[in-house]
Amino acid sequence: MNYFLIYFGSIPEYLKYTVNAIKSSDENSKIYMLSDDNLEQHGVINLNLEDIKGSITNEVLTSNYYKSQTNPLWNTSMARIFAIKDMANYLEITNDIVHFDTDVLIYDDFNKYKNKFDSLKGLHITQTNSDELIFGFSYINDMTIYEKICSAIYKKLFGSENIADKSNLEVKNYSFNEMRMLREVEVENKGYIFPITSVPTKKEDIIFDPLDIGYFLGGQDKYENVPTIDSRNYLGEYILNDKSNSRVEFVDKKPFLISHGIQNKIFNIHVHNKKLINYL
Repeated sequence: MNYFLIYFGSIPEYLKYTVNAIKSSDENSKIYMLSDDNLEQHGVINLNLEDIKGSITNEVLTSNYYKSQTNPLWNTSMARIFAIKDMANYLEITNDIVHFDTDVLIYDDFNKYKNKFDSLKGLHITQTNSDELIFGFSYINDMTIYEKICSAIYKKLFGSENIADKSNLEVKNYSFNEMRMLREVEVENKGYIFPITSVPTKKEDIIFDPLDIGYFLGGQDKYENVPTIDSRNYLGEYILNDKSNSRVEFVDKKPFLISHGIQNKIFNIHVHNKKLINYL
């Protein structure tokens, strides 16, 4: 499996744990790191932003449609959508691509589960709620369709909808981000994006964590070590409805969610507080 990791800026120390988790779970993994920095770690193939100079990724990174926002994450997260396409084209990879945020740990080999997704071609991605899709985990099995997703988002950014102008307005709590954009494209273009259902219905289900398991274990970045349940999210609501009994246990170094009387294997944990070392 091809793993695409993307980080704009100085690579954080915790990313080594993300890489080690991939290598431990998938011995045949190919790990590609795109950044303007280098990840000096065995088994990682570094790509520099200069390798894709002139791409849409750079166009998004250098745009000012988030100039009213102080957090650069909004801009880099949006650019990451196009960076995946640029990496795939540069490497001439057309399918079998896994991508997730750099603060994610995986605990199993995705090759065991990919056949559950391969009947539908496009982007498979975790979802938090009805409004947002999030890169807690994603799998691309057709780059031709993924390029159509990129085209649809590009039109929204720089086309007739004038989102670029709208996002420059001094609007408090402006909600425009790549998570909502992906959901819009999913709704408007059937057959491009397939949300991954993270709420288990039976004990055989495996959980792909959008971010709620990470919240439940370690809180958010603003409230580190404060276990958090977000009732607005599908998986958060599921945990909340059995709050007194819900817990995460590690069995033979693998995490399981025990909730509603069933035990489900957790494929990944999106460690939002960045303390990945606590969940190795």
